[in-house]
Amino acid sequence: MLIALTPGLIFGWSFFALLLLGGGSLLLATLRNVRLLYRARSWPTTTGIVRQAELSEREDADGNTYRFRLEYVYVVDGETLIGREVFPGSDREWNGSMPRMADRYPQDGRVIVHYDPTHPDRAYLNIHPWNESNTGRLGISIICTLAGTFGIAVLLSHTP
Repeated sequence: MLIALTPGLIFGWSFFALLLLGGGSLLLATLRNVRLLYRARSWPTTTGIVRQAELSEREDADGNTYRFRLEYVYVVDGETLIGREVFPGSDREWNGSMPRMADRYPQDGRVIVHYDPTHPDRAYLNIHPWNESNTGRLGISIICTLAGTFGIAVLLSHTP
């Protein structure tokens, strides 16, 4: 039996498949970050100094969003290293919580740096696995994944 591929059916399948794939990909990336941060809890620490701390602002349809660019230096086994992330991906994020982060890490301030002993150039300042970024991403990814799954299930139930 042939199924008539109407524009609405094609759009529905495409839309829900994208929701499912996008939500699933975001879910996997978030869980990877959480797993990394749980491992980081056992990493050694050293003291670092914030060399650069810059808060940028932009306005979008939802209001103001911010980006916090950070650069800190730390020493491991006599080698001076530069870190840029508070937590995985923080150097690429724009969101409303960045001013609080800027307050926590002022220019020339001392910070505790958690570094990967096998790759000392990988370091984070905040190793709490369920930081604001991960909890927000987890919520969005679950909603998208469920909506995509539900949409595909509805389409399948109405396909002869």
